[in-house]
Amino acid sequence: MLNKTYNISFLLLYITLLFNFNPAIAQDLEIWQIQGNSSVSPYAGKQVKTTAGIVTAVGNGFFFLQSPEAQSDQDPTTSDGIKIVSTQAGNRKKGDLLQVQGTVYETDGQTQIGQGNVSITLIRSGETLPPVVLLHPTFPSGAAGTGRELEAVEGMRIRFEGISTGPSDYDSMLPVVARQERSFREAGITYPGLPELPVWDGNPEVFWMLPNGLGQADNRFIAANTPVSASGVLVQQDDRYVLYPENYELETGPEPRAVRLPDENEITVASLNVRRLESTDDNLDRKSKKIARYIVEMLHNPDLIALQEVGSAAILSNLVFFIRQQSGGADYSPFLLTGNDDINVAFLAKKEVFQNIVITQLGKLETLPGGGIVFDRPPLLFRAKLAIDSEPEMAVLNLHLRSLLGIEGNNASFVREKRYAQSLAVARMVQDLQSTNLIVVGDYNAYPFSDGYVDVVNQISGQSSLGAQYPVQMIVDPPLRNLVRELNAPEQYSYVYQGNAQVIDHALVNEMIDLEVKGMAYARGNSDFPDAYAPNEQLVQRASDHDGFVVYLASAQPSALDNDLLERVFSLYPNPVRSGEKLHFTGLSDFSGSFRLTGSNGLFVYWGKANTASEIDLPDDLPPGVYCLQLQTNGLLLNRKIVILSKE
Repeated sequence: MLNKTYNISFLLLYITLLFNFNPAIAQDLEIWQIQGNSSVSPYAGKQVKTTAGIVTAVGNGFFFLQSPEAQSDQDPTTSDGIKIVSTQAGNRKKGDLLQVQGTVYETDGQTQIGQGNVSITLIRSGETLPPVVLLHPTFPSGAAGTGRELEAVEGMRIRFEGISTGPSDYDSMLPVVARQERSFREAGITYPGLPELPVWDGNPEVFWMLPNGLGQADNRFIAANTPVSASGVLVQQDDRYVLYPENYELETGPEPRAVRLPDENEITVASLNVRRLESTDDNLDRKSKKIARYIVEMLHNPDLIALQEVGSAAILSNLVFFIRQQSGGADYSPFLLTGNDDINVAFLAKKEVFQNIVITQLGKLETLPGGGIVFDRPPLLFRAKLAIDSEPEMAVLNLHLRSLLGIEGNNASFVREKRYAQSLAVARMVQDLQSTNLIVVGDYNAYPFSDGYVDVVNQISGQSSLGAQYPVQMIVDPPLRNLVRELNAPEQYSYVYQGNAQVIDHALVNEMIDLEVKGMAYARGNSDFPDAYAPNEQLVQRASDHDGFVVYLASAQPSALDNDLLERVFSLYPNPVRSGEKLHFTGLSDFSGSFRLTGSNGLFVYWGKANTASEIDLPDDLPPGVYCLQLQTNGLLLNRKIVILSKE
């Protein structure tokens, strides 16, 4: 009985070995045969034996094998290279000519040999490596439906010269293109899309580089728009095509770029998503200081700032403190009304620029037809008069709308319906506010064109649409201007996602009275720079993942007189003058106007009305120093330095 059992076990072992090492592997297969001309090997799950191939690169626990040039099938749809996973990889070196036997398997689209035992036979060393395949502006082409063009060079030696089209992520992955123009998100649903709706090609020209993929030095500090050249081997990883470089070179990348300084007669309105500035962050103060630095250095202390993703009123007040500390005295009044989420929209307003401020939260209790609230972060409306001669009224609507996450997938219907409901609700708010000077700013979480499902921005602006699953309704009339669309094309982005630059932070304006829109600009310090900069509060880069922007408004203020004429018509006395006393001026008749004081650092200090007796009442608490007085009167803007002494 024992012998019979032993014989049966031996027979089963023999059958198993015969099954795993069947005669099919005796016939050597070219690497391009194993790869096949589709995304999955025709030999997946089977044992194979390669013909002689050359080791082109060695990594940690793996190496790459590529057919000698003479053995290539020269078919542009099949790859001549393959990844070998083996504990023996450390014994291999470039130029080894090998035969490999093992099981083919697929991981994240990457064809590999290596499950179970891998048999490696060294034929000889010192072989010349196969030539590299050059990637260029038309390969990969970037055309719709060509998303797997790089499958043909998976596991092969490649080279490219191009730029990074986004910053490094926390895993050091860098999105790149083999061309000199970065990739932008375009209108539509990702290919293949849906019938009769706009389709986006998905930008298949974007691939990735992992600097330390083959043991090179790690680098998590590469910014977008950095010239890059590299040679290495292409793999698939997490459904991305990734270059593991043997060597790479970086030229100088971009530096942070602030918006322009406002002219003397301009009012500035800014918007910035501060990326979950909330109490659960262990580094809240450090993050607040960094955001304050961005506001001071990159946005130049705008007169009004619309913020998104603020945790609480206390956190907002803390941010005001850090701004004041870093700017040398810029003072903001904070405004935040709690919404339906743990992050909120908020405003910071300069005290000397606005009068009669009213803050209103809109749509907080509005519900969806199928249940649930419309707005997690209800829009916040800021209304005020500007402290200038004509005292025009202004309304700023601050938005943080539902994100695009989940717009495809199991929860897609709910996400699309909510985004659509929000766009309709905001459009009705906008139409109700058309009688005043209106700016609609914030994180719309939407492109300036249709995403194919919902066209949020054009629904709110009243502009025409390329079409969407949820059609645009004509609510806003006359339509609003989208200031982003007036920027040069390379500047039309505020965020980078998966290597694609895109606008999701917008400024819409109506036809204004007593105010003129002079344009907008993004401060470049966040979206183009890697998250590795975020912990360093001494650097302005990556205060958030969104770029903030500034809208410039010109009031009806006149231009300043030249200095010679000013000397003849305008004099002040006494000068110096003590804080709290009256300052007199002469040379002006039929006076009616206002004045502003700015400190030597250029920051506003005080605003007031001059009285008909040609006197200015100075406040009691002005610290001693040199100031600039701007007097607006009789169609003139007059400037004069004054010295203020202490009250005593």
